[in-house]
Amino acid sequence: MGTDAIAVYLEQINRAVAKGDATEHTHRPALKGLIESLGKNITATNGQYRGA
Repeated sequence: MGTDAIAVYLEQINRAVAKGDATEHTHRPALKGLIESLGKNITATNGQYRGA
């Protein structure tokens, strides 16, 4: 993983936060991309929200 992947991740987070309505779920696609940038054979998944 290079600094480019981290820069992309931070940019995506900053854009989401700037909208003013970001939640934990808003950041998951950016985190998924960052994790998957660690290697070709890595696939990050996002667990389903089960509610309360």
